[in-house]
Amino acid sequence: MLRILAISDIHAQFSELEEIVEHVANLNLQFDMIIVAGDFSANTHEIPSQENPQVLSRIVEVLENGVVAPIYGVLGNDDDPSLDLEQYGIHSLENKVISIGNWNFVGWGGAPDYVIIPSPPEHLNEIPKKRELDGVNLWKDDIVIPTMAPILDKIPKNKPLCMVTHYHADAVFPSRGRHPLLGSKGLKAVLVRYRPDLWLCGHIHPQVGFKNWFKPTQTLLIRVTCVKADTDKFTGKPFGKVYWILELEDNGQVNTSFKMLSEVS
Repeated sequence: MLRILAISDIHAQFSELEEIVEHVANLNLQFDMIIVAGDFSANTHEIPSQENPQVLSRIVEVLENGVVAPIYGVLGNDDDPSLDLEQYGIHSLENKVISIGNWNFVGWGGAPDYVIIPSPPEHLNEIPKKRELDGVNLWKDDIVIPTMAPILDKIPKNKPLCMVTHYHADAVFPSRGRHPLLGSKGLKAVLVRYRPDLWLCGHIHPQVGFKNWFKPTQTLLIRVTCVKADTDKFTGKPFGKVYWILELEDNGQVNTSFKMLSEVS
């Protein structure tokens, strides 16, 4: 069995990360991996890209001070795509297979350069709009399968597979309204073709604790959400300072739990 601590969207919030690490350390559990699903930094918000080396070094320092386990991850849309995670002591999952125990882990970072927004029901005759994403690490959906197929095709079908991405596959999570949350069609193609046992992603900060079985492939999808504490502008509910604990059995079974520290007394 592999025990994993999964977090995402740190956005250089060191004090909040320290709270999470302290809380996890007090659980007295042994972890085999720490997975970070992207957005270590906050380039497009308040931290300039030249500060990324200090940001990554500080994040690794905080994690290593409280949780004794190797760190794995992918870059987010707010992370400089030229960053080499390995240089900072983080094992990169980007476009590669890493085998640990009976499981294989494959990653894909960043976000598509735009998403399609469907027209609301009252405007069905309107043409859907394209919304450009903020960020610096962006890609086009049509490169995903050609890039990942040579990697994924080599994985034995009888071995459990975990995908770790920053962005989410298209229409696999519900939005706050009646429409599914649209995402990457390229990642959706990976999901349908390769049928991973587990898929971890970040990027979307609210809706804490969300997981969903994608029935066509029997994949457990988990939105890891964010380290940064905030308030949902639509619901007024707090979110953030979240971590997940995942226990991966050799046969592909996955046990999960999560904690949002703003709920901890």
